[in-house]
Amino acid sequence: NPYPSFINVNKPANSTNNILDLGVNFSLLESGFKAIYFWDTVSGTYKPINNTSDAKYLAPGQGYFVRVNADGNITLNENMQSHQSGNYFSKSSSDRFEIKLKVTNSLSTEKNTEIKYIAGTTTGLDEGYDAGLFNPTAAFSLYTHLVADKEGLKYALQALPNSNFDTMVVPVGLNANKDSEITFSADFNSIPNGVKIYLEDKEANVFTRIDEG
Repeated sequence: NPYPSFINVNKPANSTNNILDLGVNFSLLESGFKAIYFWDTVSGTYKPINNTSDAKYLAPGQGYFVRVNADGNITLNENMQSHQSGNYFSKSSSDRFEIKLKVTNSLSTEKNTEIKYIAGTTTGLDEGYDAGLFNPTAAFSLYTHLVADKEGLKYALQALPNSNFDTMVVPVGLNANKDSEITFSADFNSIPNGVKIYLEDKEANVFTRIDEG
């Protein structure tokens, strides 16, 4: 961000005054990666921010990464400037149903992938809402595939409809060293009444409920 003011990243969604603006930068971003990414030194992972995220703002001098589909320049302009104060990158979550699935290895390195249930999204690719894993060949990573496309990109963030939860099975993938010890855990937000969340080990044919205890 070259301006001495904050820059609006993503709110309101699909507007004309933020970095993910449909008419300015959206077409330049690669399909499945219509987000901006920040390097997280704790997990060693590029974290996506897009229309599923809480309101985010680039602080003056803040850097970020993008995946583009052609040569060109990401545009920042005065319409995107916003007067803000405080740390907006740690703003609290909303009250929608969200899952953050996490894995930790023997070196205490953590990786995670997020699933957010949002009205109007689909089980396929929702540009600007789903975000691919920025480094899909990393030796240690956790990701999902789209519910409607189980063999496609690896996703760090997937948006799904906020209804008919029992009809959606989310494929989860893990890259890790052979014979290494991996611990799964999860954070949840606003689990709907009656919904139970299970992790299926397809190799061992074992279901483990992960939303309790």
